[in-house]
Amino acid sequence: MTEAMPLTMVNVTSPGSDVAAEAAAALASASLVFKSVNTTYSSLLQKHARQLFAFADKYRKSYSISIPQVGEYYNSTGYGDELLWSAGWLYHATAEQPYLDFVTGKQAGQFADWGNPSWFSWDNKLPGAQVLISRISFFGGKDISNSDILVQYRDSAEVVMRGLLPESPSATSSRTENGLIWVSEWNALQHPVASAFLAVLYSDYMNAAHHSVRWDDIYACGSSRIRTDTVDKPNPNVAVGALAGGPSLNDTYVDARNNSMQGELTTYNSALFVAHLLIWY
Repeated sequence: MTEAMPLTMVNVTSPGSDVAAEAAAALASASLVFKSVNTTYSSLLQKHARQLFAFADKYRKSYSISIPQVGEYYNSTGYGDELLWSAGWLYHATAEQPYLDFVTGKQAGQFADWGNPSWFSWDNKLPGAQVLISRISFFGGKDISNSDILVQYRDSAEVVMRGLLPESPSATSSRTENGLIWVSEWNALQHPVASAFLAVLYSDYMNAAHHSVRWDDIYACGSSRIRTDTVDKPNPNVAVGALAGGPSLNDTYVDARNNSMQGELTTYNSALFVAHLLIWY
């Protein structure tokens, strides 16, 4: 690659609450992975997660407003979902009260959008936050698990799940003829894969809490009747295991090198796909 690759960053004069909070969430969740094997590293991750969250909360602004040139490709629709997502992960990682207070206080009323289902994606963390924070309602102590606010997160998560079930009265109509959840023509698989991941995760919560409904029975990935048209010679570079963008609304996929809308490989697609597989491992 020979084109310029300028560095951009967020700071106190050009804030980016969404990207900073998302980074905090990543570090906080990673600290849980290392907690039992490397406590020093886990503590370092938590330290930086706290710092990033504090920055994101204090200097509130979307990164695509501070850095408008990124908006053409990855425009942020807001930062409130990332703040809740980040605080939720920090509470799970640290068990510190301020993070629980954040997701159950006035910020919840401002950002949670309870009862209105949406799609988990790189831009919208609300469904993920609703599922994550509902975990406190399932497994927290009696003094907090019955909190009215936490119950609203759980109820909102269940609204999302009911929308994924094909036979549900509130099932989403955003599907292809073969049953694939289809929300966007660009990188179409991000939404069904993310939905399947959340459904399996929520099912685990319900099973562990001895609830009878299994949300992982949803038909999120549709059938395999997808017509593929290949128009290129064999690829000189092959990414093994990565997830492509996905088919069109009519269940067709054009395997052309310049068809980035359907063929682009992304970390946010592949990460969710791997996460989904790990749950079943």
